[in-house]
Amino acid sequence: MTESPDIANADEVLPEEQTIELESLVAERDALLDQVQRARADYANLKRRSEQDLERARAAATERILKEVLPVLDDLQDGLVHIPADQQDGIANGMRLVEQKFQAALARLGVEQVESLGKTFDPAQHEAVDFDPAGGQHVSSVYRQGYRMGDTLLRPAVVKVGPPPV
Repeated sequence: MTESPDIANADEVLPEEQTIELESLVAERDALLDQVQRARADYANLKRRSEQDLERARAAATERILKEVLPVLDDLQDGLVHIPADQQDGIANGMRLVEQKFQAALARLGVEQVESLGKTFDPAQHEAVDFDPAGGQHVSSVYRQGYRMGDTLLRPAVVKVGPPPV
């Protein structure tokens, strides 16, 4: 039995049909490649945003803790200032060591004091609670030390504004 010419031609793929099929496969490949590249970029962006969010959360938690702990340091420093000169014994020295450790721990966390005494009053860093009647724009006394961590002001320094100290 011989095959009819129509059936024999149906099994053969014509060159024009091959070209169309190849173009279709190339277009599909390009579309899939584009999707993979977009997915990689989306993943990289998600990873970067997640790391930034985590770092912001860490900084916020550290900031909250420091704002709670700094008043304890204030009380310790106030206690040291008010120890009479004739009672500078082992307890006072121990309190000084605790204060030094406290300051060292803050430094390791990147916390630094706001430089205030003798500086020009800056409302972004200082809170003025007293003014010298003689006038002036400088911090003449510091009542409570201010602190910052990096660019973040943890709390402003509480100061007296007046003429520059001599």
